[in-house]
Amino acid sequence: MFKARYLPLLLLALIFIMSIFVYRVLPDRVPMHMNWKGEIDRYGSKAEGAFFFPVVILIVHLIMSLVFRAYINSIDADARSVAADRLGIFKSLLILLFAAMYADFVMVALGRPSSMYEFLGIPVALLFYYTGVLMKDTPRNGIMGVRTKWSMADDEVWVKTHHMASTVYRVSALFPLLSLAWPNLFWLWLAVPLILAPTVMIFASRRYYMELVGRK
Repeated sequence: MFKARYLPLLLLALIFIMSIFVYRVLPDRVPMHMNWKGEIDRYGSKAEGAFFFPVVILIVHLIMSLVFRAYINSIDADARSVAADRLGIFKSLLILLFAAMYADFVMVALGRPSSMYEFLGIPVALLFYYTGVLMKDTPRNGIMGVRTKWSMADDEVWVKTHHMASTVYRVSALFPLLSLAWPNLFWLWLAVPLILAPTVMIFASRRYYMELVGRK
């Protein structure tokens, strides 16, 4: 039976295989950076264009693997297998987000207009939604989750805070999808949940803790 923890490795292999074909079709000089206006302000070689994104994706994967491994080792042994598969799905969604950016870069390098903000909304929304899935059952630990001084102080506060976080992040997934209709406002749709969700979590954990103290 295929385990989701191995899915990121499969996606990485596919991306590196595709980068070989990308190298063959790219021109000798490719755009490597655009300013906030969407204007190209730096060019690079075709080798840099073909392999820069795959290498960045690999580095991000390795960093996440180290963090997630520390988290998995910090939780109960019976929950580690399920956690590894769920985190494998999360890493896969993040890899797909970078892959979408890579695909848009290739299209621009081949002379087509950028449409990144039009289709990035879907992988970003999936990441927000699945973050909500992970939040719901995250056990209390010192590495991942909503780690305020209030949530870390008590298991009940931790559980309530993360159930709230699960709902908030799932609802937040709707905001990036607005970029499908209004791509020029992509960063606004992204900023709203990035600011709103952590703020709600901080105040929620404090409220749950004060309610707990009030009952004692």
